[in-house]
Amino acid sequence: SGIHGYHVLLTQTENSLPTDHTGDDCYSYIEDPTEEGGSIVVGINPAGCQLTDGTYYLYLQAQDNAGNINETAAHLFTYRYDASEPNAPTAISSTTVGYSSENSFDFFWAPATDVGGSGIAYYEYKTGSTDPEDPFSEWQVTSGPDDRVAYGVTAYTQGQNMFFVRSVDNAGNYSAISSNLAASPFYFNESAPTAPTNLT
Repeated sequence: SGIHGYHVLLTQTENSLPTDHTGDDCYSYIEDPTEEGGSIVVGINPAGCQLTDGTYYLYLQAQDNAGNINETAAHLFTYRYDASEPNAPTAISSTTVGYSSENSFDFFWAPATDVGGSGIAYYEYKTGSTDPEDPFSEWQVTSGPDDRVAYGVTAYTQGQNMFFVRSVDNAGNYSAISSNLAASPFYFNESAPTAPTNLT
């Protein structure tokens, strides 16, 4: 009799039948699938389908023109959704405390956690002004989640400098920027002091 349409369900419950969940926000019946636009679009079709962090499964049941429906659903794919920013790195420290005449600084920080579930992918760090949106250097990328060290960072100005680090999760979300201002500001001064004068 031919295909009339498809029952489609996006759900966090594994091994679900779309026809058992026709009242769910992320259920849709796609009639006449030969027409363009036969798709389920989160937040649009159906409009009430909104995702939260977690694992989702897409299931499909075919229905023919005689009203017969597959007793089992095809599992099309598994989708892991993470829209939450990871936590920012904490406990930033440096091997150099106070002023230094050597323009090379090493920084370390504690591991961040990811509340969305995809996990920390890597960290990014840079130096800059007290305004992190007004950078003096480009973001540098660490090799992975266990690489929490920045070696040989150079100062960008005489006096107090700022070091920023943020975490990036496997879904591409960025954390808020952490600054070392409270934990370990770093200071650079390569100018020698003036000689004493007016000796008596």
